[in-house]
Amino acid sequence: MLVGALSCLQAVSSTAAKGNEQVLRSMEADQPPVLDSVQTWYYPQGKVGQTPTVVLQAIIDFAGRVEPGSIRVVSTTDSSFNVAARFTLMAAFYHPAKAQGSPVSTLVQQPINYARANGRVCELPQVVTPAVPPKC
Repeated sequence: MLVGALSCLQAVSSTAAKGNEQVLRSMEADQPPVLDSVQTWYYPQGKVGQTPTVVLQAIIDFAGRVEPGSIRVVSTTDSSFNVAARFTLMAAFYHPAKAQGSPVSTLVQQPINYARANGRVCELPQVVTPAVPPKC
C-alpha cells in the first residue's frame, strides 16, 4: 500500500517557529497530519530496487505540503539515498494537522522506507539540484 510506506509519523520534541507563524509539534496538535499519497519515489542513479530507510524531519504546512527548506535528515541506513528521500517527501501530500478545528503547520519526523515503495519510480541523474525535484 502506497500510504503505508510513509504512514508512521513520529512526534518530535522541539517547537519550531516560521516567521511569525507558530509551528506545532505533531503531538501538540488536536489532530496530527495524515499522509494522503506519494506520487513519485525517487532513487539515486543505479540504486532502484534497494531498500534503505531514511528518517527526515520537516514542517508540514497548513495546506498539507512539505516545506522544502525545513527538511533535515535525522538518520539513514544509506546516505546515498538522502537527496532522493528528500524529493520523495516533497512529492507527498498530507491532510494537515488541526488545532482548535483549524489547519496548522506541524513539525514531524517521517521515515521513508524504500522496502514499501509503491508508485511511480524516478531514477535521479548524477547531477541534481537538491532544492528542486526533477521531472520524471
